[in-house]
Amino acid sequence: MSTAPPSGFPPLLATLPPFDFEPARPLPPCALPFTALPHVSATTQAAFAQVALRANDRYLYDFIEEYSFCPFAKAGREAGQTRRFVHYADSVELEPLVEIMLEVARNPQVVVAQLILPLIEVTPELWQRFCDELTARGHAQLGGPPILAFAALHPQLRYTTDNPWSMIPLFRRAPDPTLQWARLSSLQELYAGRDTQTRVVDPEDVLDFVHNMPKPRPPLYHRVSETNAKMANLLGLPQIEAKLSAMANEARHSYHALLLADAEVREHD
Repeated sequence: MSTAPPSGFPPLLATLPPFDFEPARPLPPCALPFTALPHVSATTQAAFAQVALRANDRYLYDFIEEYSFCPFAKAGREAGQTRRFVHYADSVELEPLVEIMLEVARNPQVVVAQLILPLIEVTPELWQRFCDELTARGHAQLGGPPILAFAALHPQLRYTTDNPWSMIPLFRRAPDPTLQWARLSSLQELYAGRDTQTRVVDPEDVLDFVHNMPKPRPPLYHRVSETNAKMANLLGLPQIEAKLSAMANEARHSYHALLLADAEVREHD
């Protein structure tokens, strides 16, 4: 079952660079990299969705927005440009996930969307590959140029401190494996609007302006990455890891409790 609350949050729009895609490929092979979850009642599935959204809320409110790891998250949320979907994966059918992507791609009002899969067991590497393959498959079915960029969020993503860009996976440690899409046209507008500067100079001041021209600003993606790295180091990387790990562990504890409760109800029926 999938649920789609009317609005969600764009947690990491700022960590997505401008994307250049090749034309849509032929329909690629794509298979779920995890086993199906146990069958549960519709009531329990709804409870799973509530827990997943609460965990996602904590990640976004208490981490991403609290420390401004994405300067556009709050504005996008308040503008209603985002959606969140929770999918309880009790089958190995791919089509429901593709349909969610197609729904997002076809709705120009949605700038950022998240597809959350609670409790699945999948490594960060396999999840990254699956997100890529699923997005490619959706674009192949749509035909034409790609519409969405993707980011794979996972509670165990690996990162290094070699440079600001290698730290980005740390900020993508959502409580559950999550596939995030961002509309390419909106990303392009964002980067174009933030990375260009137009100035009006009187003709007689042109030579002075050229002589004293300030150095160009680094691209937006670089600036945000560097700012995030500085904030993370200020807060302390062990503290951030512990905070995000606690969110993920709390959610999993709640999921397991729901499974046990559902099993007890079935046993007594």
